[in-house]
Amino acid sequence: MEYDCCVIGIGRLGLCFAVTLENTGLKVVGVDVNHEYVNKINTKQLHSDEPELSNALKLTKKFTATTDLNEAVINSRNRFIYKNRNFS
Repeated sequence: MEYDCCVIGIGRLGLCFAVTLENTGLKVVGVDVNHEYVNKINTKQLHSDEPELSNALKLTKKFTATTDLNEAVINSRNRFIYKNRNFS
């Protein structure tokens, strides 16, 4: 397994959770459908209204984001799903 954890749905709450997991020393992959958003996360250019999230993201070393759900799930030991309550 390449990752300790996979967080599916890295919107506001999912991304905070993923960064928190990484901060504990785990290797984490986050999954989102938005290519531009994933690119901003991976280049550490994401600006968030969540307090300290942008700074915490810049300090990550073992966190990556992807749009490839299948690859992330296959290569992770644990999976967490964050579903937007407004998403059908």
